[in-house]
This record gives sequence, C-alpha cells and structure tokens, in this order.
Amino acid sequence: MATNSDELKLIFLGDTHGFINDFEKQKELIERFSPEYVLYEQLNDLELFNERDFELLLNSKSISDMTSFEEVENIIRLCKSKNIKLIGIGLKNFGLKGDLQKIIKGKKEPSEKEIREIESLQGKREQTQKSIIQKFLNLSKKPILVITGSWHLREKSPLRDFPEYLLIIPTDKSGDLILGPPEDGFIKFSEVSICKKN
Repeated sequence: MATNSDELKLIFLGDTHGFINDFEKQKELIERFSPEYVLYEQLNDLELFNERDFELLLNSKSISDMTSFEEVENIIRLCKSKNIKLIGIGLKNFGLKGDLQKIIKGKKEPSEKEIREIESLQGKREQTQKSIIQKFLNLSKKPILVITGSWHLREKSPLRDFPEYLLIIPTDKSGDLILGPPEDGFIKFSEVSICKKN
C-alpha cells in the first residue's frame, strides 16, 4: 500500500473547464509526477502517442464541436515537449449531438426528455473514462495523471471506485468540491490520498 501521495500511481485532477486557469495546476502536476500518460477528458477521443500525432493536431487545430483548440493548446504543447503521451478519455463531442450541444453551450433550454438523455450520457461517459483509465494503468509503470471535469470526481462517481489514488480537486473554504465559480471568489486545490483496504 502506498504510504505517500507521491507514490500513488493514479492521480486525478478536477478540471474547472475554465473558471480558473486550469493549466497552471496541470503543469505543476505534470512536473511533479512526470507521467508517461496524461489522460484528458477535454481531448475527447483523440490519442497523441508520438511526434507525428502531436504535429498533425497542432497543424489542424481541430479537437471537436465541444472543445476549442485554444482550451487545450497549452497542455498539448507541454506534453509534446516532455514526450508524454496525451490520451482523450471521452467520447467525440462528449457524446452530444445537435440540440444537446446547444443545451450544454447555454443556447437552448432543455426539455424533460433531453435532460434524461444528458443524464444517461453522463453515465456512459464515466464508464468510458473508467475503462480507458484501467487500460492505461495496466500499460504504464509510471504514474498516470487523469484530468477530468470536477463533477466526474464527486463522491459517488464510478471513477472513485479505484482502490488507490490521489484526488486533487478544486474546493471552497470548507473543503467541499466546487463545480462552478465561487461567489466569494475563494478556491483552493485540496489533495486526498485514497487507499481502500481489500
């Protein structure tokens, strides 16, 4: 059993999707843990294993309808410079089509049916993330950094079923997970080592 948070092989970082500068924390953790793989929700279903993969994406500047290149450019360039494989752990466009994309972008009010569709997709997305994380845990001898939306790291999330991991999430003064810009402007990253006994 790992005794120190820096010895844990699986590190989760909660991403705010832009209400703070997420890249600062991403860079800090990449430098701290030197992972072989960074698994990143915002990359959707793209996989960057080698120099050519990185160059193609940097030239095309195209991620998906739900993620702009500018949102992820810094981490792409950082991983490329450090020879770290950058793997998407999501579905293309997060599995959202047509009107569902408009709802998430705040351009349309959802119907009851669309709310149910989005909730159903959330479960599918988390199971996809979980299976990809397991795959790369089995492949890597070094720590793996998983960057996903903070909501996916809530207490009952299936991503928190892994037996050992370091959880790093944006929190308020009370240490509670923050899912949107805090009214008082206060935000800190809290670290918790999870080691479940078998």
